[in-house]
Formats: sequence, structure tokens, C-alpha cells
Amino acid sequence: MSQDLHQAIAPVDNVVPAMLVYHSVLRFSPALHQVIHLQRVPIERGPREAELRAVALAACERIVVAAEGLFNALDLGYYLWRNGKLPGAREFARHHTKDTIFY
Repeated sequence: MSQDLHQAIAPVDNVVPAMLVYHSVLRFSPALHQVIHLQRVPIERGPREAELRAVALAACERIVVAAEGLFNALDLGYYLWRNGKLPGAREFARHHTKDTIFY
């Protein structure tokens, strides 16, 4: 394990942005809400999908800074990911994009 692993950036898959919306930390634009929650169609790889993950990552960074050392980005990312598996949260719509990796 790396000595600076505690400084790593939170992994952001499709669960993390969904849980940030689920917990009212983030809010989608009406158009993005329509695609993810009503139409439930995949988002193409590209700027829109990258921006969605980038906003989630920025939110995670702000939460970690506000927590003043109580937890790190990896802890938060894992917490959000695990939270997304709980009943209620599990059924909450999340974006899907084929052939992507963590940012």
C-alpha cells in the first residue's frame, strides 16, 4: 500500500453521483433528471457523462475538506458506494454509460 493512499481521490462510478443526489447534496438539471429518472436511458461517453462524475468528485472533495480530517476521500467514496446498496437507495435511478472506468 502506498504511504499516501489516504490522500487518494474518491473513486466515482455511477453509484456515487446517484447517492449524492439521493441525499440532496447534488441536484440534476431538469434535462439530466429526465434522462436518468424518467427515460432511464444510457448516457453516452463524452462531456455530459464526464461532467456528471466530475461534479460528484468535486462534491466529495468539498465534503472531505469540510469534515476537517474526520475521514478521507476513499472513506467517503466507500461509504456512498455501500449506502447505494441499501434498500431504498438500491432502487434509486443512476446513470449508465457503457465501457467507462473510475475517474
